[in-house]
Formats: sequence, structure tokens, C-alpha cells
Amino acid sequence: MAKVGDCMYGIYPAKLFGRVAAFVLDCIIIFVTLVAFENLVMSKISNKVWDYDNLMKQYEQYQIDYGIAYYDEDGNYVSVSDVSDETWDAFKSNTDIQKIAAKISYVGMIDISVDLFVGELLAFLIFPLIFKDGRTLGLKMMHMGLIGTSNGLRVKFWQVLARFLIGFYAVESVLTVGLVYLIGPFGLVIVLASTILMFATKKHLALHDIIAGTQVVDLERTIIYDNPGEREAHAAEYAKEKEHEEEKRRQNAMKYSQNSEKIGLILPRDEEPKEKKGK
Repeated sequence: MAKVGDCMYGIYPAKLFGRVAAFVLDCIIIFVTLVAFENLVMSKISNKVWDYDNLMKQYEQYQIDYGIAYYDEDGNYVSVSDVSDETWDAFKSNTDIQKIAAKISYVGMIDISVDLFVGELLAFLIFPLIFKDGRTLGLKMMHMGLIGTSNGLRVKFWQVLARFLIGFYAVESVLTVGLVYLIGPFGLVIVLASTILMFATKKHLALHDIIAGTQVVDLERTIIYDNPGEREAHAAEYAKEKEHEEEKRRQNAMKYSQNSEKIGLILPRDEEPKEKKGK
């Protein structure tokens, strides 16, 4: 973290490149955690509670019965590409298939929601609580941190929690997944809006920052304070230090001038060069 004298007194928003790099690092953490949790925990829960693997086998068997898919010589499940519209209509109109498909979608939504929760819990709540100042692992590696937008002070726990739970998880993740499921690629409108806000706003605030009242700042140039009194004390100390440095420069300049006169590098104002007097 910056110290008195190392930076100017003020708040410096994090650079966009650094924010993007930090987010990519955090996404890698989320993805690895998500995959591990799905394979080790969630898949077992889904099979025990909803018999998910059996549901998938039933759905695949229906597709084979309708000629929509088949098993090749190696036992791999292969979809048929040139299925007629009549076959698809008959397949989709089967009420038993509709029930199985709806249950598969339901279990799948629960799975991805829980997996995302665990991954983002680690990336956007646990790490920030460990590193402090709201720093995810990505923000820490890029030397960035969080402050409150309303007061410019160190973020509170509720802001970190709101940033994770409402901003990242509920709005930008679960709601986006639901919209993509319903309307396809157009469901990414929330993520797109958040990205545009980050690039367009003066403080580079993404949607999750606006929701939580946070701002990402450059910790190499910004000092984070706990309260206004601490910030004012630092401002006074900074001003005093700058005044001391300025006074020291003036004294050094005066001392240099005096030494220069003594060795003849600078002539007194009332004295002219000897060559000029001889003329």
C-alpha cells in the first residue's frame, strides 16, 4: 500500500486493462472451483436426490427410439443431423419426454446455480476477506483494491457481501444464465451492460460496483483510510511534508548560490568583470 510521500493525496481509479486482467484471473479460479465442486459433490447430490443420470439415460433412449440419435460401434452417443420436422414435432409433443426434459432442465439449473455460488463465494467473498480491502486474488495480483464510492473510505463487510451475493451472483450470473436459457444470446444483455458501464463511467464502475457502492482503485497511488479523520490527518501531514521539501529545496538553492559566489562562478551584482573595467 502506498505511504505518505509515495503518492499524491487523492483517489486513482484502477486502469481498465488491470481490471480486465484481474477479472480473467478471478474467472479462472471460479471455473476451476466450479468444475471440481460439480465432479466431487454436486453430481453425487443430483444423482441421489433426483436420479439425474437415469433421467439422462431415459431421455437419450427416447431420442434413439425416435431416430434422433444412435450409438456408434464404439458405444458413443451420436446425434443425427438430418432429422425431419415431423419427427422433431412428434418427439417434442410426447408428454413423457416433456416431463423428463423439464426435470433435466430443472436439475441442471440448480446444479449450475450451486456450482456458481461456490466458485464465486471463494473468488468474491472468501479471498476479499482474507486479503482485506475487498481484494480478490485477481485484484491483489494487479495491485488494486476497493473503496466506498460515497465516502472514499475502506469498504465495509456488507459492501463486499452485496458485491458478491447481489451484484456478481444474483444479477450478473444467475439472472444471466436464466435469461440465456429463455432467450438465448440476448440474455447476455446484463453482462454487456455491466461492461459498458465500466468503460463509460468516470470511476469505471461496473454494475456490481454500482449495486454495492464500491470503486476499484489503484493501490500503488491511492491510500485507503478507515475514517475521514485519518484522511484529513494524512492530508495535513502530506501538506506539511511537501512544505518541508520545498523549504529544503530553497535552502539548498541559496546555499549553492552562496558557494558559487565564493568560488567566483557568480559575480556580485555591484561588481563588473575586470576586463571590462580595464577597457
